[in-house]
Amino acid sequence: AISYIESTYLSSYPMVSMIWEKGGYGPVITDFRSPAQTKFVSGQHPLFDRASLVQESDKGQICNEFILRYNYNAMLDQFESVMVRSPNNSTICQYSRKMFGYRSGNDIESNTIFDDATANYVLNWMVAHKSLPSYYVEYEGSPTLFFKMRRGDTIELTDPEFGWDEER
Repeated sequence: AISYIESTYLSSYPMVSMIWEKGGYGPVITDFRSPAQTKFVSGQHPLFDRASLVQESDKGQICNEFILRYNYNAMLDQFESVMVRSPNNSTICQYSRKMFGYRSGNDIESNTIFDDATANYVLNWMVAHKSLPSYYVEYEGSPTLFFKMRRGDTIELTDPEFGWDEER
């Protein structure tokens, strides 16, 4: 069952990761567009200091055109709906194309998405998370954060050294 969920079902939902945590196995949803759980300022309690250098994501992984085929009809063995996000209908994709050139993502064929609302959510997530670079940085913090925060929580981070002001 877990193998099916991970390889088949979750391939349609790139925002979901499966993790082991606190003696259990379950999903974590990562979406920086969700409301922030809290705000942190570098060097102010409970966030002590940066523990790593800032790393920019691989620009080779950036995409600015996404195609989702969904609403699968098993009787006809075909997808009955297609949705596209590209520079033609997304300002973020348009900006990404100007910055990095045309980059098509892998088409997603989903046997588990049947409605336009879910298809829109997945494509909008892809645009928000895959069209522009992201940054990875580690901070040292108070042990109380272990009890207050969970993986996948969205935070707003201020780090004056980088000019970041409530960045998600």
